[in-house]
Amino acid sequence: NNAAPGTMDVDDEDGLELANIPLFILTQTTTLDIPVMNMTGEEATLVGYIDYNKDGAFDPVAEKYVVSGPLNATSVSLEIGPIPADAVVGQDVGLRLRLANDMDEVMTATGLALSGEVEDYMVQIIGFDYGDLPDTYTTTGDEAPRHIITEDLTLGDCVDTELDGIP
Repeated sequence: NNAAPGTMDVDDEDGLELANIPLFILTQTTTLDIPVMNMTGEEATLVGYIDYNKDGAFDPVAEKYVVSGPLNATSVSLEIGPIPADAVVGQDVGLRLRLANDMDEVMTATGLALSGEVEDYMVQIIGFDYGDLPDTYTTTGDEAPRHIITEDLTLGDCVDTELDGIP
């Protein structure tokens, strides 16, 4: 929240409803439909950053996604991904959205922007654990048995995140 001096410190992270955010899945692309209001008379830029490796910093090359917000836009679709196969899975990671009229002001994850808004969210990236039998048991492809990784439910000593059922 970047409240202006003299204003109430109000949590205004309301651009996205967390209950309606689609899943962030390893190796896939997620599209966020984000409500915006651009009545400025010029095009705006929306930039999304996601901290895939949970190092507390947004990589300006590998963790940044950009979309323009046309004049009079009431929503934009921001594609995030494909999510790297080595992203942190099952833990909260930071998602930052920056909207401004001056593209230079939002092309870095931090710092002052003279227009627009910044919103921060915590999201989780999920991975799948597939069966590890030979493919004759249908352990690869769309019909492969798989489950979302969770720290609360395991079978055996551990779970392993995979991109496909690999014996």
